[in-house]
Amino acid sequence: MAAIPPSKRGRSPVSCVPNMDGKSLIKVGLGFGSLALLCVACNKGDAPAAAGSATASAAAAPVVDPSEVSVGKQIIASTAANSFTEGKVVSLEGTKVTYEYGEPDKTTNKRPSYSVDKAKAFVVGIAPKTAPKAGDFIVAKSASGTWGGCEVKSADGGVLGCEDWYGKVNNVDPKTIVAPDAATAADIKDSLAKATKHRKFDEAAKAAGKPVQPAGWKPKAKDAVVVAFAGSSWYGGTVEKIDGEKVTIKWDSTVWKDPADKMVNELAPLPKAAATVKDGQFIIVQPKFAGSAWEYRKVVTATKDTAEVVDKDDTKSTVNLKEVIAVAP
Repeated sequence: MAAIPPSKRGRSPVSCVPNMDGKSLIKVGLGFGSLALLCVACNKGDAPAAAGSATASAAAAPVVDPSEVSVGKQIIASTAANSFTEGKVVSLEGTKVTYEYGEPDKTTNKRPSYSVDKAKAFVVGIAPKTAPKAGDFIVAKSASGTWGGCEVKSADGGVLGCEDWYGKVNNVDPKTIVAPDAATAADIKDSLAKATKHRKFDEAAKAAGKPVQPAGWKPKAKDAVVVAFAGSSWYGGTVEKIDGEKVTIKWDSTVWKDPADKMVNELAPLPKAAATVKDGQFIIVQPKFAGSAWEYRKVVTATKDTAEVVDKDDTKSTVNLKEVIAVAP
């Protein structure tokens, strides 16, 4: 067989190194073996990823928003305009948040639960992303532990002055507030405006005087009367007995079962004829439900037997003047 010329033979890494003895060849072979192992390690991705690489970014922990509603977190839930309940989230199903609230049942040891849309649930104990300022509407925790919407009137020295439903400005710790979404804040604003309107109406009615007693009227046993209760509230009752200026009253209300002693000037008889009223005057009308307080109305226009009146919400109605009692100083 003819010999294959050197130029045609396949070369190995070792055979291409000239003038090496056996020991040198062994060293070169070991060197190439180490190089091969290193290449395999590189191909398998065992080497550390370079800083800023995609691998390093993927390994970074995701940022969690502490204000995100999740199971186990304490929240307040908006259940109606300016009505909030505190509870603990027990489940999430899409946008439905179910939470437990209140005290456990004595028999089952389970707390009641309720569900709201996620947009109406707010995690408590989280500082607002933007510090509240005067004119903002927020939710604050009162000393009694209840939550209510209020308007920030001042924000000085780390303490917020917040006006509540009753028109009282309370000092509020910024750590015990929740900054709601725009829709809930608008609900709070509307409810506080309504409360202010009601207070002004009630204050004007109270300042107008009290139900008028006919000239020379003296109560008699079994007379049906209205009776002053808690300042400007008037409830129905019946005269049981009279002792000079002191009159014992049996209430129409089932809430107060015990008779009450009142003075004659704290009573007025139920109407027997059409009341004489003028535009802008306050009156009281019989309640919708027996035993409730008689309700104030303000006369818009009056005729001989009827009058158009408004309530504290400016809702108009027509009343029979034979069924109302005029209020005067």
